[in-house]
Amino acid sequence: MIWRYILATALSLAVIIIFSFFNPPGGERPALQRPPQQVREAAPEEERIAAAPHKFTLHARNPARNVAIGGNAINFCMVASTPHVSDLERGRLTGNFADYCNLLRLGHSLNICHMIAGYPVEPIDLPPATRHLDALEAMTTLCDRTLYGYALGAVRIRDSLEITRIARGVGAAQLLAEPSMTTVVNANSPLQYDGPMLEGVIEMARHNQPVIFTPFTLAGAMAPITVAGALVQQNAEALAGIAFGQCVRPGSPGGRCA
Repeated sequence: MIWRYILATALSLAVIIIFSFFNPPGGERPALQRPPQQVREAAPEEERIAAAPHKFTLHARNPARNVAIGGNAINFCMVASTPHVSDLERGRLTGNFADYCNLLRLGHSLNICHMIAGYPVEPIDLPPATRHLDALEAMTTLCDRTLYGYALGAVRIRDSLEITRIARGVGAAQLLAEPSMTTVVNANSPLQYDGPMLEGVIEMARHNQPVIFTPFTLAGAMAPITVAGALVQQNAEALAGIAFGQCVRPGSPGGRCA
C-alpha cells in the first residue's frame, strides 16, 4: 500500500514539474492533484517510469574502463563537490584547480575507482562561467574513467557532452547510442526541482545520457523527521525526476541515489 502513495505523490509532482517548467508565467495550469486511489489507473505514467532501463553500459574514453550500471553491478567512484581539500603539509585549503587535477590523477591511479562522479574538489579559483570547460578538459586528459558534467543549465551540459564526444573520438550518433557521461540532479526538497537542473535533465535525456536523481532530504528539515516519512518523500522526488526524464526521451537511462 505504501508504494501506491509514493507513486501517487511522485506522479503528481512530475506533472507539477512539467507544467511549472514549460508553462509561461501566469498561464493557466490544469488541476494537478491526483487521489491516491487512482494510482492503479495511471498506467501511462507508470509505463514512463518503467521505461528507464534496468541496466546499461557506461562508456569511458578507454574502452577497458567501461562500467556496467544496474543489475548486480557495483561501482565505486570518487567523492564529488567538496569545497575544501587538505593534506598533512598544507592543512585545509579552499578548493582549487591544481588540487582538482592532482585528485584526478590520484583517482586514475587507483584500480578501485571505477568512475568519475563529479569534481573531486571544486576548483573555485576558476571563473564559474567557464569552469566546466577546464574541468572537463582535465578529466579527459588526466584520467580515462567515465566522465561527468554538472547539470547547471542546458549550455553547460551541451558543452560537456561535446567534450566527451571529442575525447572518445566518436560521432554524435555513436554518442547517442552509447551513454558516456553522467550527471547528478538534486531535488530542491521538499518536492521541487530547480529550472537550471531541469534544463540539464532535458539535454541529458535528449542525448540518451544517464541522470542520477538525488533528493536532498534531511529528516526534520526538508523532510518528515521519521525515517518512514523521509523515505516516502525521497522516493517520490526521485521517481518524479525519472518520470520527467522519460517524458523527454522514453528509454533514456536514469536512476536514483539514496
